[in-house]
Amino acid sequence: MYISDCGKSDAEPRKLIYVDTDRIKYEAGYKGRFYTPGDVYGGKWDRFKSPFSERKVVESLIDHFENGVAWEDTGIFQLTQFRINHGKDYRGCSSTHEIHQHLRRYDRIYIEMSAKGYKHQGELPNDNGRKFLGFGKPKLDRQPYLNEIGVSIDRNGEFLW
Repeated sequence: MYISDCGKSDAEPRKLIYVDTDRIKYEAGYKGRFYTPGDVYGGKWDRFKSPFSERKVVESLIDHFENGVAWEDTGIFQLTQFRINHGKDYRGCSSTHEIHQHLRRYDRIYIEMSAKGYKHQGELPNDNGRKFLGFGKPKLDRQPYLNEIGVSIDRNGEFLW
């Protein structure tokens, strides 16, 4: 059992549970400190949610992979380019070249998943002691299950990104 500052959960963070992605309609509006798998939090964190499909990256993935739009013409590319032009970065990208490299990772993941399906972190190739294919940095190299795609569950049992 995992205990947080607001409650208990009998959730087992190391147990993989497959969720139909069509059930994820909203994104939690407040990410803040809520990141510990299995913890339960009080407050209004789940009251501020927005449609998942309206996330710029989701719109861009749909445009690129389903509608054949070039990355350069997607909202995520344009937003990232705008940020770079104004002295900010996005996911480590600080140049147009780096944006292209970043988005090509989506292409590689899409091709890999189209050919082989979804693989959980424990099934991915070992890369210098790390099992990780996604973006960002692995949380714990020795615990690949903590690098899985995760969701939050709101007070009504609805899955939130």
